[in-house]
Amino acid sequence: MFGSKNIFKEIILEFQEKPIPSLVERELVVKEHDVVCIIGPRRVGKTYYFYQLIRKFREENKPYLYVNFEHELLLEVDVRSLSNLITAYIELYGSKPQYILLDEVHVVDKWYLFVRRLEEEGYNVFITGSSSKLMAREIATQLRGRAISYILLPFSFREYLKAKNTMVDLKLAQYSNRIRSNILSLLREYMDYGGFPEPVLKRELYYELLTSIRDGIFYRDIIERYNIRRPYIMEAITRMLAENYSRYHTITGIHNKLKSLGINVSKSTVYEYIRILEEVLLFFYVPLIKTPVHEATRSPRKTYIVDTGLLNIYGVEKNQGKLMENTVFLELLRLKNNEPTLTINYWKDRQGREVDFVVSIRGKPRTLVQVTYELSTDNRRRELLPLVTGSTKLGAKKLIVITWDQEYNEKYMDKNIQVIPLWKWLLLKPEQQLAQITN
Repeated sequence: MFGSKNIFKEIILEFQEKPIPSLVERELVVKEHDVVCIIGPRRVGKTYYFYQLIRKFREENKPYLYVNFEHELLLEVDVRSLSNLITAYIELYGSKPQYILLDEVHVVDKWYLFVRRLEEEGYNVFITGSSSKLMAREIATQLRGRAISYILLPFSFREYLKAKNTMVDLKLAQYSNRIRSNILSLLREYMDYGGFPEPVLKRELYYELLTSIRDGIFYRDIIERYNIRRPYIMEAITRMLAENYSRYHTITGIHNKLKSLGINVSKSTVYEYIRILEEVLLFFYVPLIKTPVHEATRSPRKTYIVDTGLLNIYGVEKNQGKLMENTVFLELLRLKNNEPTLTINYWKDRQGREVDFVVSIRGKPRTLVQVTYELSTDNRRRELLPLVTGSTKLGAKKLIVITWDQEYNEKYMDKNIQVIPLWKWLLLKPEQQLAQITN
């Protein structure tokens, strides 16, 4: 019988007796809370992150209960039978688990009722699932504000180097051209191929695996989940956004482009499809900062893709500067796990002066970040003047330019500007990056 105590006992024992598979240690650090949700795009390593937590629990001798609800014996389990799960564990071990990890819990209808009860009974619960089934807004609604969420993205550059068994001494890299040259080569590779774990670890199957990830997101997370009746429109919009990574998009612009292709669709449908692409964490949109509400809704948003490797599957022509900007955005996004009040915007004035990223903490702009391949005589004014102007307008005091491989301190119009090479910034630990922004 699905969901019986004996079935749960079999599944609990099956996992408890398994060794933890080898894994690349992820940098995500979660704080203990009643309910912790790990969200992220498909095949980004959420289950393996649970294994990472479980390895720690085993080392510390802390009792835990792990269940993957995609187990074939649980295909028809319902929420009413989930109480047997805890009873089965207690009968096996004679005490309650301290931590309960529910993997792919969304497959159980009304799963949140069980999670709420576990929280009320004092358990520490961790949940994860597909980004299309376990979205931030659904977590907030169904768990009534009881949960805190963390986002797990593809490998950071630091994690990518771990996966490649490459150790980098940051101090030596600053003084050794050979070491720095090797890091820059790996960084180019990282930005080109992306950081989805399985394609990184199985390079011989790279295109097959990444195509499978792209198709899984498109067909299962989007077309099936949202019952999209005209998939070709969603496919066209997805491709347009991919082609415009690290650039602006507007609903009107995409709508007009679709019309020019002979695709008849309403603006409201375009808006809805773009929203869905953000919900499944395929694209992220960065808005303009500090504009009147009516102006903000009309202002273009900047588009960033969850992994630059996917551009290979979409056949998008790459630009080194845009790849760098997308990489910086994803790194800033990861910092939200360390500082939940961190927000990311861009700034632009009526004269067209633009700052790539405005990083705010608790609603207050703290740091302006400009990304360019290099600062030269030709582009120095174009890149630095917006930082100075934006700093005055927004009150942000920290000004940073991230380049490919330049490092020095710049004085421009009485403002101190720190020029940092991308490789060095990406190799800083998250807490160091955050301190750099907040101090």
